[in-house]
Amino acid sequence: MKNNKAKTNWRVKLQSEYKKKNFEVSKFVKENFDDIEGTCWDYKRKRVVRVIKNLEKYGTVDNQEAEGVNTKKRTAIVENDGTVTGGFQGFSYENGNYISDRIISVSKGQPITPDIVMEAHGLDKRLWEVVSYKNNFWNAQAQEGKVVELYQSKLVVKPRISPELSFEDIDNFFAGKDFTKYINNNTKNIVYNDADEVLEIDTADLHCGLLAWRNETGSDYDLKICANKFLGAIDDIVQRSEHKQFSDIYFCGLGDILHIDNDKNETTKGTLQQAEGRMAKIFDFAFDTINTAIYKLKVNFPDTKIHYMYLAGNHDRNTGYFLAKCLQLANDDVDFDIRPNPQKAIHFGKVLVGLTHGDMPTKNKGTWLINDFRKEFGESHFVEEHSGHFHEEEARKYNGIMVRSVVAQCGNSYWEHQQGYRSQRGIQCFVWNKTKGLRETWYYYY
Repeated sequence: MKNNKAKTNWRVKLQSEYKKKNFEVSKFVKENFDDIEGTCWDYKRKRVVRVIKNLEKYGTVDNQEAEGVNTKKRTAIVENDGTVTGGFQGFSYENGNYISDRIISVSKGQPITPDIVMEAHGLDKRLWEVVSYKNNFWNAQAQEGKVVELYQSKLVVKPRISPELSFEDIDNFFAGKDFTKYINNNTKNIVYNDADEVLEIDTADLHCGLLAWRNETGSDYDLKICANKFLGAIDDIVQRSEHKQFSDIYFCGLGDILHIDNDKNETTKGTLQQAEGRMAKIFDFAFDTINTAIYKLKVNFPDTKIHYMYLAGNHDRNTGYFLAKCLQLANDDVDFDIRPNPQKAIHFGKVLVGLTHGDMPTKNKGTWLINDFRKEFGESHFVEEHSGHFHEEEARKYNGIMVRSVVAQCGNSYWEHQQGYRSQRGIQCFVWNKTKGLRETWYYYY
């Protein structure tokens, strides 16, 4: 008892002296050395400093939780059901965190988890996130003799930025939700004007003249196979359009319609290719195939304006142009663009589609369309670039423009097969609306 009284006396004395002008901590410790708890100078001095901080914070020595001193406020009574009444309970804010300090009871052997600690502190785990927690424990006996463990629990938490959504929250949401008010029975079907519909047929990498043997490449490909598959795709387009009418059809030859560029079975740059027969035979077969496709379109769409767009490829820079010129001479009722410019565009309404073979540096994709067609670009809400060359479908944005590499139509060459390139072959078409943009994408796979 003498000890406790001494401890109280030096605190009361400190409360009356620490605000004096000539007060010094070291001097106070020296004068009250025997009364202050502890065995060494540094420990006693730190106790005095902590009490001063407590005095500055609360203005009294009664609030001593910073020191961990047992007082009547910390006395806890364990009820028969295991609940604790009394004991210190506090909630404070410091450095962006909330600190909860209280005495809790836990049954012997019960695991201590963050969720259990938060529940004992009366905090909703959905709204709070544990930063840290510290527990000091001792055994206590309830009124009927039950042994429980008492914890002096200090929990540091912070609010969750986004509260956790529970199954209970979801059930409550749907239980009180009236979805009938969102039903709109006045929905009207949108009627599209046929005069605003445009069909884009992308003929990319037909490689007419390529010769492939299934024992080497996995599948056969020759002039007859090329023609049958391509004209079958045109028949599919006609069938899909049975109940449609287009103001315009753009037949876009995106390059490499022919496989070679001379009698040596070479590409424009001189790369040797495996080709079926002589250049003249391949050229005649390619002309007959493409001309037949144009004829089918003219017969089935008599009121539609048909356009043929020629783009040079890296295999047929010369023969591809000769082919386009011959087709132009044979079809004076079709609008042909056979300029040797390797980049072109079609513009209708609010739609701008750039056309190129695709063998340009990646860094320039999209930007050429903006630079070469500034006026049309400014008038358009829907802008894309369509190309071939890679023999594989891809759609991604380059420099803010959607660039589509469309499906190739040829079979695999030996080199392509040996390198492990595999992709679905066929033809790809786009149905555009002049004011609404892209409405449909059609595929016909071989």
